[in-house]
Amino acid sequence: MAERTLINDLFTGGYNFVQGVSLGWDDGPKGLPFRAEVAYTDGANAPNQNFQDFPTTKANFGVAGRLEYLAFGKWGQYDDFTTVGTTDNMLVIGAGVDLTEAGTTGTLRHTVDVPDETGRLGLHGAYLGRSVEDRRIGRGAAATDVNAYDWRFIAQSAYLLNDRLEPFMRYDYIKFDRDGLAASVNENEVHEFTAGMNYYYKSHNAKLTIDFTYLPNGTPFADSGADILASDGEAEFLVRAQFQLLL
Repeated sequence: MAERTLINDLFTGGYNFVQGVSLGWDDGPKGLPFRAEVAYTDGANAPNQNFQDFPTTKANFGVAGRLEYLAFGKWGQYDDFTTVGTTDNMLVIGAGVDLTEAGTTGTLRHTVDVPDETGRLGLHGAYLGRSVEDRRIGRGAAATDVNAYDWRFIAQSAYLLNDRLEPFMRYDYIKFDRDGLAASVNENEVHEFTAGMNYYYKSHNAKLTIDFTYLPNGTPFADSGADILASDGEAEFLVRAQFQLLL
């Protein structure tokens, strides 16, 4: 697709750059089909911070980890969602967690995701959750701290009709915990439907992408990076076109 899902910005704060130190393990192409990584960071979505703690910086600290299992195929196929240029089937099961502490607020993000490539068909499914302890709602004397759990899932597919043309579709669903939303928010469920096509002039080096996204009941939160406006309870649609040229 031309953009990631709405959930990418809402759950992780955008590109989610972090700074920290990590330790990874990979047994190589002929070793065990596992990869793992653990990290200690300045917290999710907290790049270029100094040594000070929250609230001067976005968080006190963060810890994260991820485990991936290659059921079959090659790790190189795991780099993208398309079957362009691949000849083997592939299935990977991955899971990850991130715990970020900011003052008295602790946020635990977690995911389980499964990409699959079979012939010309590419599939991807994922579940993501976010548990927040002591989330501050409101301001001043009226502010309260609540515990909330938001979750979502995504399902997408793409089929390579020939060496160049690849139609795709994607659906993702977000369920925000009512307890973690301001009283002014009307809609706590978001549906996002996306469909479109890729045309590969020369694999990923020269590629045209066109897609259409429809949100039947809108979203209470804007995502300017994906060109989505806040439209709480109102239908919204957008059309995007992107040409990628890598030299």
